[in-house]
Parts: sequence; structure tokens; C-alpha cells
Amino acid sequence: MMTGNSSDVFRRLIEATSNHGEAYFQGLCKQICTVFELKICFVGETKSGDTENVHLISEYGLGDKNTLTQYSLRHTVVEQIYNTGLCYYPNSVQKLFPLDKTLLRFNIESVMGVSLLDVDKKRLGVLLVMHDSEILAANILQDVLRFFGNRTSVELQLQNCLGNIPR
Repeated sequence: MMTGNSSDVFRRLIEATSNHGEAYFQGLCKQICTVFELKICFVGETKSGDTENVHLISEYGLGDKNTLTQYSLRHTVVEQIYNTGLCYYPNSVQKLFPLDKTLLRFNIESVMGVSLLDVDKKRLGVLLVMHDSEILAANILQDVLRFFGNRTSVELQLQNCLGNIPR
């Protein structure tokens, strides 16, 4: 269940992401989870020299005991999103990606995400959400992820240029 209409959703997300850097990423992840009542949202980026993983730079919903700092790109739903663009798996995602142990660990049933691209269409990372049941208001969430995927790509590039995100 989504809280508010689509205009209200965008307004709340824009307000939450009016900052830059870490505050932007944290505000985005928290507000997406809050507005759409989702279990997990994270932003991850690939790092130079590591083509096997996406490194989490911000997350919401993984809990205080989170030890997930990176997500493998091999045989996982994140690999599919990273390589394809916008993807939505409304149910049974664990069955589709049986080697993805993170889905099992957090009891994930549905996933939606978008790959983050720079101006030359080079892949930078992912913005994605995970939930323990089917994602409601998926059509609005797709628009949100497309819009904020572009904004997040710009923010990643800005923070990397400023040296605020270790490479």
C-alpha cells in the first residue's frame, strides 16, 4: 500500500532528496521505503577494478546488524538489473535466482530496480527495492525509480568527482 497520491509521493521524495552526498542517498532510500511501505531500498555502485560486486553506499531497511556491504553480480537479481536497466520481479524472485543467497537471507519475494548510468551510458550501479510480498503501486514505483535513478546517477558522479565516495 502506498501512502498518498502520486503527486504527494513525488513531493515527499523531492523534499527528502534536496540535499547532496550521503544525506541525499539516505533520504532517498528511507523515503522510498516509507512511502511505498517496502522492506529494503539501497543504492550500490561498482568500483574500479571490481567487476564482481556492487558496493552499497546507502541502504534502508537492512537493520542495525547489517553486514551487507556489497552484493555479488554473479547469478543474482542485482546482476540482471545492473545489466538490463529497469526490472521488476513481482513474486517468487528466490525461485528465479536460486543462487542469490541475499534474497533468502532477508526473505525477499519481489524486487524492482534500475541500473544507474552516466552520460555515456556506462553502468555505475543500481537503485533497487526489495520486499517480502508483492510490491503494491508498482506502476508508480517504476516511474519513481526511473526519475530518481537518473538523479542518483548524477549525484554519484558528482560525489565521485568531489572525492566523497571512495573508489
